[in-house]
Amino acid sequence: MVEFAKWFNEQKIPVKSNFHINLPNCAFITIDQFLELEADNKNRTLVLIDEPYAWGMDSRRSTTNIDVAMSRKGLQSRKSGIDIIYATQLPSSIDKRFRFLSRSIFLALPPDPFGYHYLYMGKQYKMIHINMDEAQELYKLYDTLEHIEPTFSEGYGEDDETMQEAVKYQGKKRGVSSYE
Repeated sequence: MVEFAKWFNEQKIPVKSNFHINLPNCAFITIDQFLELEADNKNRTLVLIDEPYAWGMDSRRSTTNIDVAMSRKGLQSRKSGIDIIYATQLPSSIDKRFRFLSRSIFLALPPDPFGYHYLYMGKQYKMIHINMDEAQELYKLYDTLEHIEPTFSEGYGEDDETMQEAVKYQGKKRGVSSYE
């Protein structure tokens, strides 16, 4: 995903993500900021979502308030000039509405001494290769071990059951009772 962020950044297209990327045109975004994000087809925005199940796109909880809100925003994103790229290790963990709308899929294959290989499945099938030197440069742009949490802006949704529900669920899933 960082390769996409780098390319969009070079094109001066804003990039928002739920993980930190060290590029000038990239900004960290919280769930509430995503839900309120506005763009248009002339001024597009790229949104990168890592571990989307933590952000209300969970296939097992698709009727919860946060999942419904994320679905509404995500399913109408093309009308808002927002392109979304998400990454997950288990595609089945993603709400099927998002899976069915995916226009392309990159399947990560095991790395070898020469680099990383991806099978691109979109309008056509092709192999994509990122050599180790290139990968090392990308690693400098983000922390591959950054935990993705259901994040909200400070004070946002403190009285909102939808937001509390998302945070409580994530806490239970990870074996903790609350987040500070």
